[in-house]
Amino acid sequence: MTLHLPTLLLLQITVSLTVGLALLYVLRGPARRSLTPIAWAMLGNAVAYILFILRDQIPDFLSIVVGNTVLAMAVSGILVSLRLFYGQRPRRLPIVGIPLLFLVPGLILLMDDAPNRVILTSSVVLCEHLAILATLFQYGRQQPSRGANLVALGTLVISVGLLVRISTAITGPARLFTLLTSDWLLIITFASSFVTLTLYMTGFILMAEERARESTRTLAMEDVLTRLPNRRAILDALRRQLALAERSQHPLTILMLDVDHFKQVNDTYGHLAGDHVLTTVGQTIRERLRTQDLVGRLGGEEFLIVLPNTDEAGGKLLAETLREAIAEQNVHHDGEDIGVRVSIGMYCHHPAAQSEPQDLIRAADAALYSAKSMGRDQVVMATPMSAH
Repeated sequence: MTLHLPTLLLLQITVSLTVGLALLYVLRGPARRSLTPIAWAMLGNAVAYILFILRDQIPDFLSIVVGNTVLAMAVSGILVSLRLFYGQRPRRLPIVGIPLLFLVPGLILLMDDAPNRVILTSSVVLCEHLAILATLFQYGRQQPSRGANLVALGTLVISVGLLVRISTAITGPARLFTLLTSDWLLIITFASSFVTLTLYMTGFILMAEERARESTRTLAMEDVLTRLPNRRAILDALRRQLALAERSQHPLTILMLDVDHFKQVNDTYGHLAGDHVLTTVGQTIRERLRTQDLVGRLGGEEFLIVLPNTDEAGGKLLAETLREAIAEQNVHHDGEDIGVRVSIGMYCHHPAAQSEPQDLIRAADAALYSAKSMGRDQVVMATPMSAH
């Protein structure tokens, strides 16, 4: 069975128009900024193929020069979308300027030279797709995504198709430069374009969906104010670390840290000042922990710090370091310097003891209560009996 090339082109036009218009209609929220350029790219792709399919019915300038330039600009839109998705500023000169600076004058000069015209157009579009692949390689490694893998696969497919097209222009017969013939090499090049279109759209939509799902997960596990893990997240982490400590027979220390006289700070300076104090305390703690250590906000002015593979001496040393570091942080708010002090309750769980997370929390909380009752601004270590 022989595929009919005009039918393939009409299918590409229909899909591009449908997807482009649908995206412009449904895009909302954070995804709108990064996916709007690809929606316009799909519409540009449709316009380019409309001009191609009308090759013998409209002036050659429109079909050849305008059509190929619009196609290259559409690929640029895909690159713009990708860079925006990864939080990068699109570089307008290479993204927009190259198609205009190279294609327009080149196509005008090569109007009657089909082989070199195909080589020029295919080479420019190939470079754009390689830029897409480079962007995926540079930023996609930091954010692994199945959607990005589909976009990369689409880029490879179209790149192979373009290389076939270029080699055909160099060595192929003249009939391959007539778009409305159904030669198998032309079928391959335009079919690869259709496959890439499908992979790109599926990939970008999947990337946006994965990003939204990750944002939702982060919001569910992150304290909005301090950007630390919230109560649920830090208690889940404690549960995992306790199970690991008992399996590996390593000690586990937790610290319960509470800001002293926090209500007085709110009453005197206002709740915004209190928020500033909490964010400063959270940042100070995070900066002084090891990579494997964990900190989260339990609620109010309380923080829970989980220290894997840490004994009493190591936990006491870190607790004193945190207490002193926070005391040195005068929080500046509306021209006022707010002194901050904290009390810390500490408990070290030994692997021989079988305990539940709430046992550790109860012990550290009892030690924190002792620190408060003994004058605040100090570290108190819970005894093993405090856990039961």
